[in-house]
Amino acid sequence: MSAGSTSAANEQVAWIGFKPQPTDPITAPVINAGSAGGLQVAGSQIRTTTLADVSSTAPTAGQVPEWNGSVYVPTTLPTGTTLSEWSDDGVRTAGQGTVVANATRLWSIEIPLPVSAAKITYTPSTADNTSDLYDIGVYSSTGTLLCHTGATAGTSFAPSVNAVTLSFTSACSLPAPGRYLIALTGNAATAILNGTGSRCIAQSNTTPSSGNTTSGGALNTSITPPADNWACPNGVPQIALHN
Repeated sequence: MSAGSTSAANEQVAWIGFKPQPTDPITAPVINAGSAGGLQVAGSQIRTTTLADVSSTAPTAGQVPEWNGSVYVPTTLPTGTTLSEWSDDGVRTAGQGTVVANATRLWSIEIPLPVSAAKITYTPSTADNTSDLYDIGVYSSTGTLLCHTGATAGTSFAPSVNAVTLSFTSACSLPAPGRYLIALTGNAATAILNGTGSRCIAQSNTTPSSGNTTSGGALNTSITPPADNWACPNGVPQIALHN
């Protein structure tokens, strides 16, 4: 969430996903003590964007709203825009990123733009500080392994229930917006990752139609994803891709 001001002194505008008007200075609102001991902003200092501020032109896929001096209009992002950071949202929920020994488990995610990242961060809800091997990675929607950590000992993969950051064996390139599949495997089933809570997704803890069986705690280079199984609620491991 970002905030900017209108040209009227001390009047704040708050919105989600919009850029401030470029000609407007940023001014601090007057903060008053709340009756319950919190803080309040005077009502006269808050204004929300109305329909009058938004162009009637319908956006197309990949466009974002941008202020043109009078209204917000759909704007196409520059060609080649790639995210260097991405994370799935949600309320941390224990026990959703389960591992099945010598098998593959899949969860579907959707990304809005291409992503290029070198590392993955997650938080175990159950640790496995042993020599057991685990692998986490991302498949394309058609089942090609795009990136993974490779077989990793539990001492590095899930040594505790604190956040873990691992490097991929090679850069994680998700070349286009759309669906991808988070995948987990291991030669043991002790480690479990936190998830994102309840949501509606096509794949949650599903099994590939082929290429399911693994060995040595490593994901296969290709699988056949199963048919969609949309359900609400579903969970997905809570991860962040970054550099």
